[in-house]
Amino acid sequence: MDLSPRCVVSIYKFVIALMFAIVGAASSQAAIVLEYTGLPLEFADSPFTGTDSITGLVTFSGVGATSAQSAILSVSIGGAPGYTLVDNSGSIGSFGSWVGSVPTTWNLDLFGNVFGGPANEQLGISSSLGDTAVVDLDAAGSFAAINFDRGAFSVVTVPEPTSIVLVAGLAGAFIARRRRR
Repeated sequence: MDLSPRCVVSIYKFVIALMFAIVGAASSQAAIVLEYTGLPLEFADSPFTGTDSITGLVTFSGVGATSAQSAILSVSIGGAPGYTLVDNSGSIGSFGSWVGSVPTTWNLDLFGNVFGGPANEQLGISSSLGDTAVVDLDAAGSFAAINFDRGAFSVVTVPEPTSIVLVAGLAGAFIARRRRR
């Protein structure tokens, strides 16, 4: 087994290159999941009440993304669980500037016929318009709840590339040590 300085340097260079490749891959695909917490809906048609609000989880490909990969929004109705809308289409909403790990401007609307009524339900969150929940959108007998103040995003999870570097570095050190024996 060749343990000349030249061989050790080659192994070292390989381990360093591997670490940079892993970090590059991790940072280019570092998805981030944010939780949205809306404020109580102020203007509410019955059965919505002023204590109801919109909450959700939004997944992005990374910090600074201009659209979401998936979104789940839920609203309570009368203080009890209401309905949930999900979109996994991969290009959802519009997200503008970010500060740190959260967007400061956004517009996200989800639609679906949850109750089987004459029209879709809608859940919308917007940094400029506030939150909107509607049952049977644009149909006779529809009811809605609105809050003109925006809620807030908070980070739920972000993969940590430094953990990957640590594992790769330990693996490289183990390989280098095994070769020295």
